[in-house]
Amino acid sequence: MAAKTKQEALSQIQGAFREQYKRINDYCHELLRTNPGSTVILKVIRSPDFAQERQNVELMNYCIFQRMYVCFDACKKSFQHCRRFIGLDGCFLKTPQGGQLLTAVGRDPNDQILPIAYAVVEAETKDSWVWFLRHLSDDLGPHNLVKCTFMSDQQKGLLPAFEEVIPGVDNRFCVRHLYSNFRKKFPGLELKNKMWRCAKASHWQSWEKEMKNLRVLNEGAFRHLNGIPPRFWSRSRFTFLSKCDSLVNNMSESFNAVLVEAREKPIVSMLKDIRVYMMTRWAANRERVLNYPRNIMPMITKKLEKWASLARDWRPYWSSASNYEVMCGLDKYVVDLATGECSCRTWQMSGIPCPHVISCITFKGLNLESYVAYCYKKEAYIKCYQEVIHPVNGPELWERTQYDDVIPPPYRRPSHRPVKKRKRGAADEDNRSQTHLSRRGEFQRCSNCGGVGHKKSGCSQPKKRAQSSTKRAKKNAPKLAPGQTAWGGRKRNTAPSPTNLPASHTRKTPTRPKKHEARPTTEAPQPKKASTKPKKASTQPNILAQTKNKAASSATSTSNKQPPSQPSVRKRPFSMIQCSAPHLPPSQWGNL
Repeated sequence: MAAKTKQEALSQIQGAFREQYKRINDYCHELLRTNPGSTVILKVIRSPDFAQERQNVELMNYCIFQRMYVCFDACKKSFQHCRRFIGLDGCFLKTPQGGQLLTAVGRDPNDQILPIAYAVVEAETKDSWVWFLRHLSDDLGPHNLVKCTFMSDQQKGLLPAFEEVIPGVDNRFCVRHLYSNFRKKFPGLELKNKMWRCAKASHWQSWEKEMKNLRVLNEGAFRHLNGIPPRFWSRSRFTFLSKCDSLVNNMSESFNAVLVEAREKPIVSMLKDIRVYMMTRWAANRERVLNYPRNIMPMITKKLEKWASLARDWRPYWSSASNYEVMCGLDKYVVDLATGECSCRTWQMSGIPCPHVISCITFKGLNLESYVAYCYKKEAYIKCYQEVIHPVNGPELWERTQYDDVIPPPYRRPSHRPVKKRKRGAADEDNRSQTHLSRRGEFQRCSNCGGVGHKKSGCSQPKKRAQSSTKRAKKNAPKLAPGQTAWGGRKRNTAPSPTNLPASHTRKTPTRPKKHEARPTTEAPQPKKASTKPKKASTQPNILAQTKNKAASSATSTSNKQPPSQPSVRKRPFSMIQCSAPHLPPSQWGNL
């Protein structure tokens, strides 16, 4: 029953996927109708029968979905008011048909994500990247794309695609992904810090100094990093065209994280969620900036405040109208406010004044905002989001096109359970529990055979239940004294009864030890006061007296010690509770 129910549910899911692929042409036509100027390209694999003039009726003609590219007109115009910096990334789709989602993400004037284009392809290969970059070049313009800087995670086939579509373009590698490969061979916090110091070096002299320090620490790590050209991962070789000194591809990762739930849905539902997210983001940013009071955007303002606090340590020395020599200890840099240059190269790379420049601006009493690049100001932000991504009707209102129905790619049944979570990287934050002890690094040992690498349920050796239970019982059995046996959960003495033994082997009855001896005194003891109440005759036997007599008779034999051959018997201290004597009222204490 459960298998039939599961199969029916899977059939319904597959039916929903197939129905949405049939309407994919209608969805593309609706996008172009509602958003004129946009680019929507659908590529399918056709049957060989379509190429023939006379189609064979006996054979089945088909169109299989292969790729789809989307770039809205609002995204094209918004990118014109942003920096020439594009992050490329690819993520897998969590559908039965599989596939990859390729994205191109820029940075807006507030240093936040600006989605430019996205595409659904069959796999992440050189051919798919070439196809994606060619359409992106047509939308943004080849002359603009040559001046751009691309950030990537060393995707498969991306570097050859750059050489084929945009030869000689500036390209960078994400340092976080470089460190993921670096730490596999050279782990350790000290090596990690050295690598990041090499990547953050802003001029080549500082980079060489840090590389020498790394070489002294580890020769293999130095050779590994020296094998990667520094223009891909070090700020000391970055160009000034993009006005961005970022070392990581976090913008593309953030956009992919937003689409985690959408990537599990059918094709049209996923594309709708991506479009709705971009549409609402454009509208929210367009409305939010109207009430912003400052001229510099908030993310850039935070960075300026941080660098302004560091500028207090630098002391400027005025040379001419706009030239300064900035000093802090033995470090010196030259700043030219007229040309917008600093010998540390940070101002030219990012377009934001560095601490050396801020110290000179403060010394001269000038306005700091006038030295910030235009791409970070409120005016550029308003122009960036002034375009509108228009809404789209539901499937019932879509126009039926004359194109043939598209069927989904062949179903690829994975050999494992579907992966829902992203694999953790080397630089990811540790979000594990802080209260439970992790078993990571421990070796799993079988409780049946004692082997390593498997547990009892997967052990190939015969089960040792009887033997293991016997060993466990012997291990947990209490230790008994000689002559004692465990019976009914209590220790019982099997030695002969004291009544049958001679007088020298009778059981000792120890008396309660005295806490301290009474001090001698010269005063005579005071006589007890006679009781005025009449004494009642006691009908109960004097049990305490009998107990004293027994203790006295047994005291004569205490001098005789037990022979070593006899088993030792546990001694029990004398107490009133162990005796069977009844409780006597204080009025009868005089008869004792």
